[in-house]
Amino acid sequence: MTKEWKPILSSNTLIIDNGEFIILNQKEFGYQLKLKKDFKQFLSVMDGSRTIEQLQNEYKAYFGRTISLEALEQFIRERLCKSGFIEGNEKLKARNSKSFIKAKLIILKTEILEKIHNRHINLIFEAKFFYSLLFCLFIVNLILFVIHKNIYVNTKSWLVILILFVCHLFHEVGHAMAAKSKQSSPGNIGFGFYFILPVFFVDLSDTWNISKKDRIIINLSGILFDYIIGFTFGMVFFITNNNLFLVIQIILFTKTFYNLNPIIRSDAYWVIADYLDKPNLNDNSSSEVRDFFRKIFHFTSKTNRKPNVPLLVYGIATICFWLFIVYNILIQSRTFITDINDLFFALKQAIIFSKWDVSIILSKAFQILFISFAFYFLFRLLMKWTFLIYQKVILVWKRA
Repeated sequence: MTKEWKPILSSNTLIIDNGEFIILNQKEFGYQLKLKKDFKQFLSVMDGSRTIEQLQNEYKAYFGRTISLEALEQFIRERLCKSGFIEGNEKLKARNSKSFIKAKLIILKTEILEKIHNRHINLIFEAKFFYSLLFCLFIVNLILFVIHKNIYVNTKSWLVILILFVCHLFHEVGHAMAAKSKQSSPGNIGFGFYFILPVFFVDLSDTWNISKKDRIIINLSGILFDYIIGFTFGMVFFITNNNLFLVIQIILFTKTFYNLNPIIRSDAYWVIADYLDKPNLNDNSSSEVRDFFRKIFHFTSKTNRKPNVPLLVYGIATICFWLFIVYNILIQSRTFITDINDLFFALKQAIIFSKWDVSIILSKAFQILFISFAFYFLFRLLMKWTFLIYQKVILVWKRA
């Protein structure tokens, strides 16, 4: 323990007052941390003028209880330093949702979203009405999907792509309108690539200053807007009997299952992160699982605290999900080339001859993307572990 160490709160740390709690937001690296409101005053004295022993006295003055020097230093190093809230961690890597999206292009700026928003739309985002509408529209879209999922239709390919482009943009507008209704300020809406998948995104970094119930509504609002437009196209189909609108409804509804996958960084992921008040959900759940297995196998554990059951369940579910992916790679990768050929032929029929076999396109595209994502993330995991092992080998070699 370094008794002369004088921690300094980073100038990039934004402290957001959120009722009974405060949220620390590291603006440069994108980390967040939730603490009890009492810590706000205690953090203010970390200005580089006090040693750990002096901060120990400040802690006792603020909270009316003592804390050991070891526990205080562990709190500062493990919870503050590692997330960039304390100055001096130049090696910390940025970690935010934007870093996963490459080749970003801004489509709608904040000023345009301000003009689009109307106060009358705020009713949609009131909790009781919102969840009732979300459930009802899910059921209606599900029925349309089940009945017509094997549809085969002749229609112009460019028209389908153009309509889907607008619909995906509408999804992000839903997030932005919900944020505006909750007195938050959404950023720009843009387009980019997540791995090989083209995606739209909206900057919602300002939502950390509102309650978690409102943040969950904001996270689900994109899916609600998908259901609204899907229902609209379904009704237009029944009026016009034009299968083009049914094709759009089916594709949109299928896409929402991607958004409802809580393991990848989708809308459902952020719902769970907000519900558990764990902005860095993957890191927290991984740490919880590691600590749990250390205790089971009688390895040294950092703390004797009780496990966080929801985090532990999420972490184990994540492991099971990736094991399922590995299993499917071993089984489905044998047909990977065949699936690509089948998808290429189906897309050729749709683009050149305007013959859309929706069930074939959706099933083959899902299988190919599933395997591609699996290979990509497993490759990243192997590279990460290889780098960690390399660092440890170098450390052992230097010590020797």
